[in-house]
Amino acid sequence: MKKLFIMAALFAATNGYSQTHTDSTLNAMTKMQLTNVYLDQVTTLAFSTPYTPFTIGVTDSVNGDLDIPVSKYIKRKREEVLDMSTKYGETMKEQLYEIVPYSDKKDMIRAILFLQDVNTNVKKNVSK
Repeated sequence: MKKLFIMAALFAATNGYSQTHTDSTLNAMTKMQLTNVYLDQVTTLAFSTPYTPFTIGVTDSVNGDLDIPVSKYIKRKREEVLDMSTKYGETMKEQLYEIVPYSDKKDMIRAILFLQDVNTNVKKNVSK
């Protein structure tokens, strides 16, 4: 059951990569829609960055193909990092959901585009 939850969490977190937003598409959104996009980007970042040192040149880091040794100890540590990332993402979504809409719309859009760029660069490192 835990593996199913972990796979679902990874799928949800990496889904943020699939849609690329532009300045014009973001400008057409409401502040609450922008808040959700921003929080998706933050969550994606929380899941992808812990493994960045191991994913350069690795084609499938999401499903476990990392350039690190395989052992019970490493597997347990990776599960702990995943749990931490999941909790972090949930906490950020919960706490920031009520705060982010107070930001100026143009600043929200700049933050989304920045995080999208960071997440894209992390993905590029994964697929090199």
